Amino acid sequence: MTFRAISPTEDQIHRSVWHHIRLRKLPDVVAFHAANGGSRHPAEAAKLRDMGVVAGVADLVGIVPGQPHGKPWALELKRRGQKPRPEQQLFLQQIEALGGFSAFADNVDDAVAKLEAWGVIKPAKGA
Repeated sequence: MTFRAISPTEDQIHRSVWHHIRLRKLPDVVAFHAANGGSRHPAEAAKLRDMGVVAGVADLVGIVPGQPHGKPWALELKRRGQKPRPEQQLFLQQIEALGGFSAFADNVDDAVAKLEAWGVIKPAKGA
C-alpha cells in the first residue's frame, strides 16, 4: 500500500503562520488579517464592497517600524503549488511600489522566513 502525503490547506497554513505572529511579533509591529475572502450571501458581499472591501488584498498585512515612517508589508498565502490571482499580484506590487515588503508563500516555513526577514517576528531560537 502506498501513502501519499497530503499538503496542508490554505486555511491550515494561514492559521499556523498567524500562530507564529501571535507568539513572536516584535514590538510596535502592526499585523492583521483582512477578512476579504470566504463565501457570503450576495447582499452581505455587496454591503462589504460598499464599505471598502476590495479584491486582491493579501491574507496578512501590516506595518513594521521604519524611519521616518513605518514600512508596509503584505503576505499572500496559498496551498502548495498555487499562485496568487492577478488582483492579488497587483496588490503585492502596489505594496512594493510604496517601498514595502510583499511576497506570497505556499508553505509555513517560507512564510515564517519572510516574516523574520522583514522584522515582523523574532527569529526562531537557535537561528
